[in-house]
Amino acid sequence: MRFAVYLGRRFLFLIPQIILISFITFILVRLLPGNPARMSLGPLAPESAVEALRARWLLDRPIFEQYGAWLENAFSGDLGESWVNNTEVMDDLIQRIPVTLEIIFLALIMVFLVLVPLAIITAARTKNRIIRFFQNITFGYGMLAGALPDFLLGLVLIFIFFTHAGILPGPEGRLGILDF
Repeated sequence: MRFAVYLGRRFLFLIPQIILISFITFILVRLLPGNPARMSLGPLAPESAVEALRARWLLDRPIFEQYGAWLENAFSGDLGESWVNNTEVMDDLIQRIPVTLEIIFLALIMVFLVLVPLAIITAARTKNRIIRFFQNITFGYGMLAGALPDFLLGLVLIFIFFTHAGILPGPEGRLGILDF
């Protein structure tokens, strides 16, 4: 029973956090320079078309009204239209879910095969030089991975393993698990 109360409390705190994070993200996207309607239609689009698209996307309304409309639509499953390619955001998400799940699955396999044994070695208290070497490498990698954003670390690894070492394929879009 205690655990159910604990979970209930955690979920109650989760709702305002999600709303606050979505609001901050919404505001930050709106503060970006440029006009989303102009970006979507192109620089040569007539001003009347740009204004019509701004009205359709509610960009001519106050920011709180825009957020309220977005939140209402998001709760009904409508995440809106992409500013970049004019497709439904939900369709884009559904299209990318299989690749995302594949990446998650492969990452979990790597965690169990590589990181769990390294964590066990790192936790060992010993004076063995080889184990101490692995402990230092693991600690250094942990500090580096925690300090760098994932996308930057990915670019560095592409630079090392593709450009210099030539042992992994370059970023050519989506490859299957066994394609390289």
